[in-house]
Amino acid sequence: MKICLIIIFSLSFVTLKSQTLDYKFLKQIQKNRNYSRDKVFDGISQSADFVGITTPLGLIAAGFISKDPKLKKEGLSSALALF
Repeated sequence: MKICLIIIFSLSFVTLKSQTLDYKFLKQIQKNRNYSRDKVFDGISQSADFVGITTPLGLIAAGFISKDPKLKKEGLSSALALF
């Protein structure tokens, strides 16, 4: 039992140390980033909900148009995955 605790403690120290290194690395990269593209990337991020909702609706609509029950089921399955 003591050995398990020692292993868990030592692994948590390694994880904390690596997270600190990642944080420092990301802070260093951020100093030289290009701020002119922030609006573009924000627009891409904001469109994720729209794409996530319209994709299943498109699959369901295509299933009804082509009368394909498998495509309707795929669309319903992907719509339920959002919840």
